[in-house]
Amino acid sequence: MAAEHQIKVPAVYLSLGDKELRIKNALMKTVGDCIIKQEEILSAAGIDTILEWNKGNHFQHNNLRTAAGIAWLLR
Repeated sequence: MAAEHQIKVPAVYLSLGDKELRIKNALMKTVGDCIIKQEEILSAAGIDTILEWNKGNHFQHNNLRTAAGIAWLLR
């Protein structure tokens, strides 16, 4: 579990598609809940963290989402 491990970076960018919360697959539906919990854990540990919700599902616009994450981390 993430809460049991010390993170060793100063900042974390999290990104997920907004369709993840409405997906029919029960296992994949937990991804949204898990990433929200991860953001809470990181923020509570004092890690500079952002969670961005993007249009679409897990596999859409990967190049743009990756670029946004890199740009955010380099700010």
